[in-house]
Amino acid sequence: MAYAKLASLPPEFGLYSSFVGVAIYWLSATSHVISAGPVAVFSSLLSVILEHALPQLPEYADTPWIIAGCLSVVLGCIVMAIGLFRIGFIVDFIPLPAIAAFMTGSALSIAMGQIPTLMGNNTADGYDTRAATYLVFGNFFKYIKHCDLNAAIGLTALFMLYAVRWGCGYASRRWPQHEKTFFFINTLRSGFVILLYTLISFLVNRNHHDDPKFSILKTIPRGFQHMGVPVVNSRILSAVAAKLPSAIIVLVIEHISIAKSFARLSNYTIDPNQELIAIGLTNIFGPFFGGYPATGSFSRTAIKAKAGVRTPLAGV
Repeated sequence: MAYAKLASLPPEFGLYSSFVGVAIYWLSATSHVISAGPVAVFSSLLSVILEHALPQLPEYADTPWIIAGCLSVVLGCIVMAIGLFRIGFIVDFIPLPAIAAFMTGSALSIAMGQIPTLMGNNTADGYDTRAATYLVFGNFFKYIKHCDLNAAIGLTALFMLYAVRWGCGYASRRWPQHEKTFFFINTLRSGFVILLYTLISFLVNRNHHDDPKFSILKTIPRGFQHMGVPVVNSRILSAVAAKLPSAIIVLVIEHISIAKSFARLSNYTIDPNQELIAIGLTNIFGPFFGGYPATGSFSRTAIKAKAGVRTPLAGV
């Protein structure tokens, strides 16, 4: 849901993408551990694409997921074609410095874009959290007086996340025979913190649902509310065409690099072309269930690798 919000989509679309990714990807994958679904970097890129396309497509201002679904189908077709024509080797020639620069820039943009929400001043009049990163950073201090109770919730949750992470790291060094146990405690810290603060939110806001004391997600629709044939037309394609090369590169590089890295750690090899076919199919069929573009996730893949999975079916 957080990835969907990062992509400027309603939170339920993150759930759709997570489900479809693991339900389809394993059917034709060669990586044992990859977990396909929404990821931070591509969600950030999708937000930029939507921001670029919506002024040209005002009829989709209230339904931006239609554009995201069209983009997913197009990307899926292109990536699958790369795999079918056995030209996946071209990813080996993409410069690493360029990839590192993009990933670093995305990380900074994502972090700075979330700080106003963390501190509660993102709703201040005149504060555009979708502006350039340097403007968001500068204006944060200009509007810092608008921070509210959200800052207390956000900062304590952030502190708890890092405290658990530090504690598990220290415990792993102190008691190396229990390293695996502390690893899983560390990976579960996000879920624990979310559950704890969900309980706090319930206790504080149960009688204030229409006017909560701090920001909450509110109602998430049940089931697949946006199933259907995705809309693919020339107007949407022309609006997103300029961003397609960067979207393809991010989708392919992130997936293949993660797949190769974990394959080396587990002493097996993957077929890059087959992986491209698998992730292409995932993105083609995802929008039929309401999903938006998905690729391999490093953090979720690391958990599966540490758990000792042996086949792609483990994702299901």
